[in-house]
Amino acid sequence: MKGYQVTVTDAVTLLVAADDKNRYVYVHVVGNKKVSLGDSSVTYAGGMLIEKHTAPIEIYVPLKEKIYARCTTGETDAVRVLVPDQA
Repeated sequence: MKGYQVTVTDAVTLLVAADDKNRYVYVHVVGNKKVSLGDSSVTYAGGMLIEKHTAPIEIYVPLKEKIYARCTTGETDAVRVLVPDQA
């Protein structure tokens, strides 16, 4: 497994890149803001909201799929991600 941190703003941000394998990833919000997850068109109101103290959250990611994130207008937070190290 390998971990990294992504700064998520109110713009759509790539959280988990596509891979050629199915995998489980884990996400955890570092700060106190809510972060919305979804596809490349995710909106804060329309995505799956995650927040601190409800993580780490396990997410199944099918092959070639990506996860995007965004905060509400004017907010920024950090999200830690743990993914399989499939070299």
